Amino acid sequence: MKKPAAVKAPVMSKDELRVQLEKALKTIATLRAKSREAVRAAKVSAAQIAELETKLAQLEKKLASQVKPAKSAKASDKTMKPRGRKTAVIADGDAPVEAADVAPEAGAPAGDDA
Repeated sequence: MKKPAAVKAPVMSKDELRVQLEKALKTIATLRAKSREAVRAAKVSAAQIAELETKLAQLEKKLASQVKPAKSAKASDKTMKPRGRKTAVIADGDAPVEAADVAPEAGAPAGDDA
């Protein structure tokens, strides 16, 4: 089995190495600046998220407080007299009569067949 031949790095002059080093340092500085900007943006976003979560909690609490009285109002409606057929009180006021019996036809007296 043959070993692969070792590849020798090309010989570079000091000037070429300096150019590569400067290029690498510029790249490092650029990446650090981008990293700082990304960290700042992440912190701003985290603060905005926290603020929105706080607002959401306040709105949910407000909504919950508005819903509770509505439920209690519905509960009080149940204790009220249930709605049924409309009734009308006759002239002497003694007993209610169903509205259908009071005026089945216009001009006809209620309950009289003759």
